[in-house]
Formats: sequence, structure tokens, C-alpha cells
Amino acid sequence: MAEFKEYKKSSGIANLPTVIIAKRALSFGKTYIIIAIFITLVALDASRAVKSVIEVAFVILPVLMLITPMVMLFVYDKNNGVLEYLLSLGMTQRDIYLRYLKAALLIATLYLVAFVIINFTFTYIVLGTTAIPRSLTILAISIILAIAEVAFIITLMMLFSVLQKSRTGGNQPLGIAIGSATGFLPGIIFGAVFSFNDGVIAEIILAAVIGITALVLFMLSGKLIKREKFLP
Repeated sequence: MAEFKEYKKSSGIANLPTVIIAKRALSFGKTYIIIAIFITLVALDASRAVKSVIEVAFVILPVLMLITPMVMLFVYDKNNGVLEYLLSLGMTQRDIYLRYLKAALLIATLYLVAFVIINFTFTYIVLGTTAIPRSLTILAISIILAIAEVAFIITLMMLFSVLQKSRTGGNQPLGIAIGSATGFLPGIIFGAVFSFNDGVIAEIILAAVIGITALVLFMLSGKLIKREKFLP
């Protein structure tokens, strides 16, 4: 709680709730940031040889790594009374949910923007202009799927907060586990089973299903997310 109030003393853009939560999450999981960077480098190197939508899975995976500290931060805040404090200020469960969702989307967006720039530059220099159309297709699908995955995972984080593990727990939070199953694994399967064009269609359908599911859960969040789930 004291740590949370200390962050609120910042001024300017750093005082925005979305930025505060994003900064706390990133400082909360430095190991996951290192893992995300490593996977990104592997994905860039693999893009020279891989010719299927399996690349999408390795763009999604770093996003999942970067979002994991956000889920753990939510559990940490819940256990230490931060969420109870926000409720006492008159915020609703949906208000709190939106704060964490916006922060997660901010982290994902910053990563995806950086990855698009690096990937496009790498593709142009190493593979030439002939590889750019395929690279742009992969990037477009990855962005759509990643945003849908983030919204889905954060929604699950709220709905199943009772089942989340604490910061010191050895197991991954439930939301991340489900997110990996719906975002990363299908990319591997689609890449192994389908041609590039069919894989693109399959990924678009998957992104639409996940996005619609996240939207429906968000619309129902006022009823599904109980106030007592935000208490220590």
C-alpha cells in the first residue's frame, strides 16, 4: 500500500494511473522482461528460415511474458489492500479492471511498436524487399491476436482472481496459462498443419473468437466480477 501511494506522488504523465500500474508491473517482473527480449531475438533469427504462421506464436509469446507481471501485480495489490483502498475511493470493480487492462495494453502496444520497427528493418536488410509482404502479414496478424489475447487474459485475471497464485507461488497464474493455450499453442499447430495462406485465415478466425469472447466478458464484468474478489 505504501509503495502504491508513493507512486501517486509523481507528476505529469507519470502520474497517470495507466502509466503508474504499467511501471509497477515492469519493475515487478524484470526476469520476464529478459525472457521476452531473448524470445524476440530468437524470433527474429528464426524468421529467416520459417515460412509459416508459426512466427505468430513467437511474436505472441513475448507479449505473454510481459503481461505475466501485470497478473502477478494484481494478485499482490489484492493481497496488500490496494484494491480495497481503490474501492474505498468510490471506484467500481469495472473501473479497477479498466486500469489494469489499459496498463497491460500500454505495455503490449509499446512492445509491438518496437518489434514492428525492428522486424521490418531486419527483414529489409537481411531478407530483402521480396520478404516484406509476408513479414507485414505476420506482423498484422500478430498485433491483432496479441491485443485480443491481452484483453482476454486480463479479464480472466479478474474473473478468477481467487484461483491466482501469490507472488511467491511457484505456479503460473491461471489467466496466463489459458492465454498460452489459446494464443501460443494454436500458432504452433497452425504453422505445422496449414499452408501459409490457410494458416493466416485460421489465425484471423482465432483472433476474432478471442476478441469477441473478451468483449462479451468485459460487457458482463459488472456482474461477473464480485466486489469481494478484490478484498484481501
